[in-house]
Amino acid sequence: IAEGAGASAPLVALARDRSRPLQTRRSAITWIGRMSAAPGQQAGNAVNALAEMAQTRDDNQSVREQAVATLARLGQGEGIPTLVTMTRSDDAWLAQQAAKRLSTSGDPRARQWLRTVVVANDTPEEVRSLAIAGLGGSYATAEDMYLLRQAYGRLTSESSKQRVLNTVSSLGGRDNVQWLLGIARNA
Repeated sequence: IAEGAGASAPLVALARDRSRPLQTRRSAITWIGRMSAAPGQQAGNAVNALAEMAQTRDDNQSVREQAVATLARLGQGEGIPTLVTMTRSDDAWLAQQAAKRLSTSGDPRARQWLRTVVVANDTPEEVRSLAIAGLGGSYATAEDMYLLRQAYGRLTSESSKQRVLNTVSSLGGRDNVQWLLGIARNA
């Protein structure tokens, strides 16, 4: 199926077929992502199908998780805007999964989302924690560390403050060390 033109529709049908083994469904979801990058394929169709699968609350969680992961891996970052939207879902599990995937992305839109979430007042604690850790990941910049150091004093949750301390300390650097020493000296 994967070699044929127009294979995405049969793959979507296979991924949605709950009578199929989970591994088959998950594999079909992975192929949907791969097929979206093929010449002549419309990534928008893959994004819509994957988003629908991820949001289907009564489906198997591993199938939903595979759909979220595949959205994050779509070429050219086509799935990033959908993941950002999912972080505002009233489905807490889905919001956390989307945030988890965004926190490991180097896509500029995902990085901007992380920065916004860290300082937003209405961010759920679990999502903020993922965003803080994501800012300190592989794509961390000096500006990201500055933002975390500035946000520290405004955070009300001890777990968020601890996450900032852990993230900043793991990256080192003169400015971060000086800031951490200032925190340590503050009675």
